[in-house]
Amino acid sequence: MNDSHQQAEKAVVLQNEQNKTISYGLAVRTPSNLVIAPVVALSAEAAMLVIDELAQGYKEKLRINLSSHAKTLKKLVENHGFQLQNEPPIMADGLNTITAGNGSLFAIGAQAFG
Repeated sequence: MNDSHQQAEKAVVLQNEQNKTISYGLAVRTPSNLVIAPVVALSAEAAMLVIDELAQGYKEKLRINLSSHAKTLKKLVENHGFQLQNEPPIMADGLNTITAGNGSLFAIGAQAFG
């Protein structure tokens, strides 16, 4: 596991009625912006709830690196004022099926894009 959870300024966890975690996300401050990543959720709508909560109260520049499959979420975040700046390539090896393999990984932290 990487150290992003220790660097997070804010974390959000959504739980169902049985207190099982169903979605989560982190907000990590960098010198140039606040990065919202990772965001893991059961749906684009749940991911947007996590993103809204993580972004709440921030007035400075925010960044989200969306997964390539997150087309519905892309529309939702654009409706919230985000603008597409770049489409980073995503390469991975040995992905966990709970996150990336089943389409639940909506946002990633990509250090290459600052």
